[in-house]
Amino acid sequence: YDETVYDLLASTDELGKKKLDLSDDAKEKKITVPGSTVMPLDSLESAKEVFGTAFSNRKEAVRKCNTHSSRSHGIFIITLHGANGRTQERRDGVLHLVDLAGSERLEQPPSVDRGFKETVSINSSLTSLRDIITALSSKKDYIPYRNSKLTRLLRYAIGANAKILMIVTISPLQQHRIETLDSLRFAATVYDTQVVPAKRKELKRV
Repeated sequence: YDETVYDLLASTDELGKKKLDLSDDAKEKKITVPGSTVMPLDSLESAKEVFGTAFSNRKEAVRKCNTHSSRSHGIFIITLHGANGRTQERRDGVLHLVDLAGSERLEQPPSVDRGFKETVSINSSLTSLRDIITALSSKKDYIPYRNSKLTRLLRYAIGANAKILMIVTISPLQQHRIETLDSLRFAATVYDTQVVPAKRKELKRV
């Protein structure tokens, strides 16, 4: 939220108070958030409970396009461990579930308006994400992951060894046509992006 990382699963006393930073483990090719809550998910029910808690703690507001507009990006990082009981082969993987904040047109209100500042921050981070996609599509040597906390956190989730599925939610209403067109253009950019095929990792035997 507003270029600050918060733990949505923190205790009630620490919720919204504990600001976190990011740590880049280039060797393991993963971004970690030291101090954030980590917990096991052993069933679909436990996953639903954790997600429900996190979503209830997210920043929302009533906006012109949505009565429950997310004013922050929600990112859930799930580490998966798989094993074949017959061959004892193991695979590890990471799944990023990302719910992006809602973008909208920027209308100039009084400078003290918090909604205006939120919109600036949201649109800026989404622009950074678009720049990443464009750079990958253009096969540039430098990918500007560090331009926002959002793209820093997703550094190893967007690139050559990642598979990405994007679902874009749009409004069918005429008065929201500009936001809808912007969202569809963003989706088209992502759809047209071609990256180097992922390399298959060697299987580990236990």
